Amino acid sequence: MCVMNVERYVTMCWDMMCWEESRAMHLEIYVANHCENCQEALRLAELARDVPGTEVRVINLDTTSDPVPARVVAVPTYLLDGRVVSLGNPNRDDLLRMLRQRTGK
Repeated sequence: MCVMNVERYVTMCWDMMCWEESRAMHLEIYVANHCENCQEALRLAELARDVPGTEVRVINLDTTSDPVPARVVAVPTYLLDGRVVSLGNPNRDDLLRMLRQRTGK
């Protein structure tokens, strides 16, 4: 195989990996230190991380320097691909079922 074909193959594989990564769902869970229900949100985040095709990020409002979306008006708040899917903790089974249905896995 010549160098040109190797570079082409690597580029094609990189493009495919980026495409697969961009298809992942992004679940953001906003929490705060004073929130008693946020411990359950952390447990739900761990369960959601086990759903293939789901990237989970927990954002603590007391420690983040990132801008907080205006639609986050309570904690915990769950955003899926930027859309509010739950104010407060959803039912554990319902959350996991929704994530699995959306990923098809």
